[in-house]
Amino acid sequence: GHDVEILDGQLLSIEKITKRISAPIVGVSFQIYSACHLDAIVAAAKRAGSLVVVGGQAATPLATQLLQGNENIDAVICYDGEEALRLIADAVEDSRNPFADTPNVVYRQNGRIVTNRVENVPVSSVPTPDRRLAGIDMERYITNFTTTNTFLGFDGTRATNAHTKKGCPRRCSFCGRTDKTYR
Repeated sequence: GHDVEILDGQLLSIEKITKRISAPIVGVSFQIYSACHLDAIVAAAKRAGSLVVVGGQAATPLATQLLQGNENIDAVICYDGEEALRLIADAVEDSRNPFADTPNVVYRQNGRIVTNRVENVPVSSVPTPDRRLAGIDMERYITNFTTTNTFLGFDGTRATNAHTKKGCPRRCSFCGRTDKTYR
């Protein structure tokens, strides 16, 4: 029920991303690919008047450090983030406190770090996404992808920049799996 624009740092320069940021909420996926630009992105979002939320696999164990290390970050979503981000967006739209009762959120309140309750989404209840969105056939993409521009100097083959989570038919251990409750 909310409009979303995804600005992909593998397709856009940091300059283009920071110039395009203008939204009530800006979410940043904190991972190896975005860590070097995190400060610039969240500073630009804060200058634009956005509520800044950081999430992602790497953000979960580092929530307190991210909040203590960067005053431009308003909250960190830990563990499963889809429902938490939807609740934050609903609260902002309704002019309510976006963090107070939202599970899986760590945030600053009156100078202290507050950690809300954790609620896991059962992986088995998450529908398998349509991987043909925007005309991308993920299986064909992965099969035909023979080089990478992500890890310079990486000599491997079949590396891919495509990331997926929860409901993927593959059985990798990195992301959500449909056969286990692992994250």
